[in-house]
Amino acid sequence: MKPSFMLRYAGPLPRGMNPLRFRVGLTLSGILVLLACGAWCGAQQPRMQFILDGSSTAPAEEQAAAPDDPTAGRQAEVLVQTEPAEDEAPDIAALYRSGIDLYRAGRYAEAAEYFERVLALDAEYRNAKNYLAEAKAQLQEKQQEEQRRAAKSTIDQYLEQGKRAFSAKDYPSARQAFQEVLALQADHAQARDYLSRIAKAEASEAEAARGKQVDQLWTQVRDARRAGEYEKVIQLCDEILKTDPRHRGALSEKARAEREIASRQRKAEEARIDALMAQAAEAARQDDSEQAIDLYSQVLRDDPENRKAQSGLAKAREQARRSAEEARQAKTGSLIDGARRASRAGDDARALQLYEQALELDPDNRRARSGKASVERDMARAAERARRQQVDQQIKQGDALFARAEYDQAVAAYEKALELDPRSRNAVRGIQRAKERQLKEARRAEEEAAKVAEQQEQPCLL
Repeated sequence: MKPSFMLRYAGPLPRGMNPLRFRVGLTLSGILVLLACGAWCGAQQPRMQFILDGSSTAPAEEQAAAPDDPTAGRQAEVLVQTEPAEDEAPDIAALYRSGIDLYRAGRYAEAAEYFERVLALDAEYRNAKNYLAEAKAQLQEKQQEEQRRAAKSTIDQYLEQGKRAFSAKDYPSARQAFQEVLALQADHAQARDYLSRIAKAEASEAEAARGKQVDQLWTQVRDARRAGEYEKVIQLCDEILKTDPRHRGALSEKARAEREIASRQRKAEEARIDALMAQAAEAARQDDSEQAIDLYSQVLRDDPENRKAQSGLAKAREQARRSAEEARQAKTGSLIDGARRASRAGDDARALQLYEQALELDPDNRRARSGKASVERDMARAAERARRQQVDQQIKQGDALFARAEYDQAVAAYEKALELDPRSRNAVRGIQRAKERQLKEARRAEEEAAKVAEQQEQPCLL
């Protein structure tokens, strides 16, 4: 079988070239190539394929086959192939031709399936790989175009919603719709323009609302001022100034209200101080120095330069000092009188206690000093007399014990007397006498004991 050639061209012709001449030249070029490879081609059925780059204009027959192809103007391919040989599997060629037909019909998904089936049977079969890649690219572009059309439809819907909401002055809904448009197409000029118009409209409405609010607050300011409610005036003016910091009326009214409040506070403070001064003067007239001092001190804490309060405080303190001095002297005199009565009654301890209390109040009081010294002397003399009586009593007790020959107890009594009066001669003599008798008695006892012992020894000698 002689090889037959079939020319297939998938792209546009070079500009200005006759299609018939181009096909003839292409066929001749193929024949020359086959003749140059005759030794290799003679052993098998020749199949050749050439891919040439074309211009941006597709051939008329291919445009007629796929008028809706979105890739018009794409770079094409020229395919030159031989007719199937007798030993070539007819199903592969049929699948391949079906894929080509589907590709030209713009049914790229189905064409890709056929080319994949061809490659599954023969991975190197002709231009199946190129057609598969091109079909997938065309399919992807078609899908992208569909997505763009869907996005444009969605954008148009959001635009229409935004425009209706803008016309109805529903600015939040309009803003949301136009933002959805920008989320789909960030450079959408109309959506950006509407968002700018929304911002201006909202700013204008906000400014109008602020102006209305300021007018309402200003009316309340005037009402509060006529009612003398200056604290409320200041509060309302502050609200106005938050909205309009340069509002002249609010600034002026606030300053005026603050001056009026300060004047009222000053007058109230003066009235309070005058009342305190009156109370202090009345307390001074009633000789209530402590109350007067406390009231004058309150005045000076609030008004340190008040001369009347300073003078009144000095007089009240002087009056308090004199009163305290008089009370102290009276108390001292009372204590001294009580001490004298106690002394005359013989209660020197009570008299001494009262004199000491009087001296605590008036350390320089001569009567208290003299009375205390006299009581102390009397107490000292009484103590001396009592001591002497105790000494005499102990000596008499010692003498009685000495007379009964109870010398140990007699010595003890004399020693107690000596403790009370270390210079007592009677006590010293009594101790000496008692101890001498103790010695004599001890010697006598020893002698008698010796005699008894001697008498007891004589029978033993006999």
